[in-house]
Amino acid sequence: MVDKREILAGAMEALHTLQKQGHLVVRSGEIDPVRIKALRKAGYLQPIMKGWYHLSDPSSRPGDTTPWTMSYWSFIQRYCEHRFGSDWVLSPEICLSLHTGSQVPVTQVMVHAPKGGNNAVELPGKRSLFDLRVRELPEQGRRMQMPNGLRVYTPEATLIHMAENCYHTQAMSVAALMGSYRNVDVLLRAVVGGAHRRPGNRLVGAFKHLGMDDHAKRLADGMRRADMDLRNENPFTGEGIAVVAGAAPISNMLRAIWQRDRQAIIDLLPAPGGPVEVDEVLGRIDDVYTHDAWNSLSIEGYRVSEELIEKIRSGSWDPEADMSDATSRDAMAAKGYWNVFQSAREVVKTSIERGEPVSVRDNLSDWYQDLFEPSIDAGILTRGQLIGYRNHPVFIRTANHVPPACEKLMDAMETYFDLLDEEEHSGVRAVLGHWLLGYIHPYPDGNGRLARFVMNAVLASSGYPWAVIRLDQRRRYMQALDAASFGGDIAPFAKLISEHLGNKP
Repeated sequence: MVDKREILAGAMEALHTLQKQGHLVVRSGEIDPVRIKALRKAGYLQPIMKGWYHLSDPSSRPGDTTPWTMSYWSFIQRYCEHRFGSDWVLSPEICLSLHTGSQVPVTQVMVHAPKGGNNAVELPGKRSLFDLRVRELPEQGRRMQMPNGLRVYTPEATLIHMAENCYHTQAMSVAALMGSYRNVDVLLRAVVGGAHRRPGNRLVGAFKHLGMDDHAKRLADGMRRADMDLRNENPFTGEGIAVVAGAAPISNMLRAIWQRDRQAIIDLLPAPGGPVEVDEVLGRIDDVYTHDAWNSLSIEGYRVSEELIEKIRSGSWDPEADMSDATSRDAMAAKGYWNVFQSAREVVKTSIERGEPVSVRDNLSDWYQDLFEPSIDAGILTRGQLIGYRNHPVFIRTANHVPPACEKLMDAMETYFDLLDEEEHSGVRAVLGHWLLGYIHPYPDGNGRLARFVMNAVLASSGYPWAVIRLDQRRRYMQALDAASFGGDIAPFAKLISEHLGNKP
């Protein structure tokens, strides 16, 4: 009789070999069918379509989208390479999202290939892949390969070949990509070289709409010299989108999101009306600590009792004398939370005394290190591991949103701090300061707790009460965050915060 444990062990070894090669998906033939069956039964593989599987985690909870989300673009790349070799490219509309930093799995990914079959392939999560047969692909100079192997149009070819309705359906992405140009010459070369009169006219009008008049003039002058007719055309509708010429696409995208959402928050939040006297504010903060700590830690899955919280508050938590204090995951999380709570309290105090807004730029890194200081004391983490931002992808359980790639974090976080510093309305700073930190997800862990500290430090220093998101509101809270990140609708989250401030919108 075949030993099932031996089969699974061999299957795991084969799977590990593929993982070391960077594969998140498995194709039939790469692993013996008997071993694939064993891996599926054990929960290490889940089917995508006939003959294709993605890596999974046996401990994943029902509804956990993380394994498929992690594997989505890897599957698209490997499937297309298997079917078409190198003769394929994602549609310009998909490329637009990818060039502006989005890694969210799209509902339908369109692939252009001379050997396409004009067929839709159904994928998990109500997604699909459509392989469109095209006569020929763009010339090599208008295509590129991304670090993850996806074959895409260059940014210039994307702006030229994308559907005109992208100026409406993906307006912020178009603006973010156009805003990244310090100099328009490379775009002009592509327009003139391909005699793209209509797309060129749209781009001239679009640059004007974005306030990038020098870029519009340079592009128009170049087209005139090439005897290309110019017509006054603005493909955008509505008000202008704020961009900074030459800024990274992710930076301009964040600015556009902030501009889009701030008024909705102002309309939904109550005006600050609480005390701004230091002693009274600090007293209210102290009173809410136990309630806040228990709910915030419980939201993240920690099992923390009020007795443990009080033990830490009283100073009787002693990791040197009590091994359970030193090694308990829950105790270390609670102690880290106490560290940040005390630091945030001092930041609020200083903010009120000086009459200055809370500076998230000056404090976020310290709060992150305070949060995980107990793990350093226990020898689980090193000090160096807490310096800087994450250097790997992260995925949020049950959420559709996928945070930006790690190489985009420096630009994203600098823009995040700038937006907070530039915003005059404290309610907007609090709500978008919370949500946008979660959207960017700069750290390997602790982003949710830090986002709530950012929000509450801003609120408490501005006359609002400290907002405790209760554990029984977790589902609504997470859905509201994802509605803003994935659906572009900040209203559910703003309404939730407003209710926690005593307002019923």
